[in-house]
Amino acid sequence: MGCEKYGEEAMRSRFERSASRLLRNIFQTGLFENPYLDLEHSCQVVGCREFTEKGYFSQLKSVTLLKNRAGVLPLKEHIRVYIPRRHIRPYLDFMSSMTPDMHVEPAGKGAAADYFVVVDTPEEADAAICFIESPVSVGYDPEDRKLGGSGYVPVTLQYRPYEAKQARLHSLAGGDPLEDSDDRSYRGKWNTAANEEDLDLVLDTKKRMGDRPVIVSVNLKNPMVMAELEPCADAILVDYGVSPQAVLDVITGRFIPYGLLPLQMPADMDTVERQAEDKAFDMECYVDSEGHVYEFGFGMNFDGVIEDERTEKYGRQNRRRTK
Repeated sequence: MGCEKYGEEAMRSRFERSASRLLRNIFQTGLFENPYLDLEHSCQVVGCREFTEKGYFSQLKSVTLLKNRAGVLPLKEHIRVYIPRRHIRPYLDFMSSMTPDMHVEPAGKGAAADYFVVVDTPEEADAAICFIESPVSVGYDPEDRKLGGSGYVPVTLQYRPYEAKQARLHSLAGGDPLEDSDDRSYRGKWNTAANEEDLDLVLDTKKRMGDRPVIVSVNLKNPMVMAELEPCADAILVDYGVSPQAVLDVITGRFIPYGLLPLQMPADMDTVERQAEDKAFDMECYVDSEGHVYEFGFGMNFDGVIEDERTEKYGRQNRRRTK
């Protein structure tokens, strides 16, 4: 089409200019004239102790303590600890492929053997640690499409079944050219987190532990509604994909908590639906049983709420709701 409109000479010149820009970056990195790595140098650099220690230190610094009722953390090492097994039901993933039914042994359970005496039941334990994941859900359901719907369902940030009563009546954006409808609204539809049983795991563990402390460690992939589990947790930590050793180093006090929330935690799903897509920090945040607001920039150490040069700069973490 370009040749028909501008002529072959003009189009060839245009393509050659594009090729020159693309290839310049490749040549500047030496991929053509010097494509081979120095194996000896690579062996010295990749996975070296200095870089590994810096990487692990970054993991430690990111772990965020949200709750520490009555100062239950840090836990003493070598006490008896119960770590329950997870169950995740089959669900359609992002590519609409069915995942298998999974019983998951938390990675933290194996790592915990270096810190505690890991026991098999809550009744034997001095404390419990629940390693869970933030709610997992996908916003498309082929069955809804088969039944005449658009296929779009709410992405839920809570564990229990959620009905999108406050969602937009009509979506801002339409569907792709292969869809019959240009409306992706999911108002009035339901969704449930695939890992809903993570919540049951925490509730059941707390019931069986009684007055003994229950610590919840959440692998946070999205903001989540904490209201379902927070009241039953004596301490809550969130991480963003670090090794279980880093979390356990914080739980035991080998490393003082330093991380701050990089996002807001919503009070409920209604506030998620009401927030503006193009405006920051307009979400009503969750307030826990200790009166702390799970705002952007909130975090705790063992002495209380963190107040340092970071919180002074970003200035959102230390707000409390008046009771």
